[in-house]
Amino acid sequence: MSPFGPFRLREGLSRPVEGVQAEVRGLYLLHQIATASNAWSIEPSEINPLWSRIVSTDGTPVVSIEPMATVTSHLNRFNQHLYIKLDRVLLCILNDENVNCALVDGLITTVLLGEAGWPLSHTPRDLREKSWAANRRRRRSIKSKLRKTGNLFGLPYRAKHLDDFARMQQKMRVGPANQRLANLGGYARKLYVGFGCSNLEVQRHLTLLMDSITPNEVTAYLSQAREPTDALFFAPLLEKWSEQGLSAGFGDDEGGRSWTRIWN
Repeated sequence: MSPFGPFRLREGLSRPVEGVQAEVRGLYLLHQIATASNAWSIEPSEINPLWSRIVSTDGTPVVSIEPMATVTSHLNRFNQHLYIKLDRVLLCILNDENVNCALVDGLITTVLLGEAGWPLSHTPRDLREKSWAANRRRRRSIKSKLRKTGNLFGLPYRAKHLDDFARMQQKMRVGPANQRLANLGGYARKLYVGFGCSNLEVQRHLTLLMDSITPNEVTAYLSQAREPTDALFFAPLLEKWSEQGLSAGFGDDEGGRSWTRIWN
């Protein structure tokens, strides 16, 4: 039994116990990730009424994942394909046979890609259409914000600049805080030098991307920043935060959701 339903395994086949156990552990992890995600939902399977599938909820085209069909086909027929549909069309996504891991790990990777917004550089070729659609939705969201504000703290209203902003949103979702801040520092220098934004415009722009960063993480990063010039943009933000006394009641587990408050 698994969180997605019962197994249907053929008798008489010789299977390594460790391999079956690895797939079961992977199914439990997959279920945990999908249940906690805002980008996926768990629905009844289209193949077996006793099974469940994972369906994307972030707009069209819709990705549908059949975990039990993938695992049972692998254990019964040694099939290395992932059972994934894009708008009801079954894709041909083959797991790398040279990688010594459970087949369900490929499904976990797909779910995490959806959680990260389908970054084009990491999304498999067969799912590129989903990545392109996600990028178009991000661009429309940014344009909508621009229409309300008139501009984005000095960022020029051009498609390539919107794409840069969307890519930075993706990079700020994953990875260690130091790496995210290093990426943000490079983006700040591009705004300052390449786009001609003022230092203040850059600072105000950065706060829109720092929802997941805490003041303590910024302080720790500046003590060992790869580029000393990053302090030009981040240090004033910390000073303004301290001046307004916003550090009180701001815990590390709360994230940086209140960065834009420094401009109030």
